[in-house]
Amino acid sequence: MFKYLKRRLLMLIPLLLVVSIIVFSMIHLMPGDPAMIIAGEGASQADIEAVKHKHGLDKPLFVQYFTWLGNIIRGDFGKSLRTGRPISQEIGFRFVNTIKLATLAIVIGSILGLVMGIVSATKRYSFFDNVTMVIAMVGVSITPFYLGLMSILLFSVKLGWLPMMGVESWKGWILPATTLAFRPAAMIARMTRSNMLEILGQDYILSARALGLPNKVVFVKYALRNALNTVVTVIGLQLGLLMGGAVMTETVFSLPGIGRLAVESIKGRDFPSIQVSVLLIALSFVIINLAVDILYAIINPRISYN
Repeated sequence: MFKYLKRRLLMLIPLLLVVSIIVFSMIHLMPGDPAMIIAGEGASQADIEAVKHKHGLDKPLFVQYFTWLGNIIRGDFGKSLRTGRPISQEIGFRFVNTIKLATLAIVIGSILGLVMGIVSATKRYSFFDNVTMVIAMVGVSITPFYLGLMSILLFSVKLGWLPMMGVESWKGWILPATTLAFRPAAMIARMTRSNMLEILGQDYILSARALGLPNKVVFVKYALRNALNTVVTVIGLQLGLLMGGAVMTETVFSLPGIGRLAVESIKGRDFPSIQVSVLLIALSFVIINLAVDILYAIINPRISYN
């Protein structure tokens, strides 16, 4: 296991390097000149050239890339072209907010999805099963943007139970987290039901029941534990997607997160902020996948890594 972890951690270096090159190249292909945006409307050509020289935007692209990469390795993320503040200050609390939002969403989604999927599998073709699968289908289809707006209209405007925006108190996290959790819950519910039905029909499950083992033991020890292997993968992938895809939820609820920062940076052609935001999201996704692989071995001891 230790050798496997060491190998996977070493693989992070070339992976993040490739991601940084792709992001850097794509961002500089975007239309618009960040120097003109920073200089403001009506700025003279001399002012624009001065801004380019100040921020190093007049240098060749490969020089800009290696300069930026060297600063990142030293822990210097640079300054935002929009605000002039260090990016570490801009991105620190926003990244924490996104982690909180994604974590709350995946916890809520996992609990609801597992419960719905397990109960649906044990009560196949029942009324509860049919209703659950319809809800899951709607959850996969509906967008967080629309669901967030409808949630605000119902629970904030009409009922007045929860705040429309802001995370100053714990109530402010309820609507964003549940909105973001709806789609993962639907995905997990469908996957759990499918896996449980497949495993409950396996020969070893039938043999265990024929030997007289209690249904609870057969269900928990043999069926559920084996079904969780695939479900854990879905949960891990959904958490990674939530880290990068929370931008719509953050925008609807005016939540200061890394996704919303990335959108604001793209609008302002703030290259350094965009690059750091995307790198953090990519790093989070890779670490989550590594954690999922480790959970495989914990859930199923038959899985080993050489």
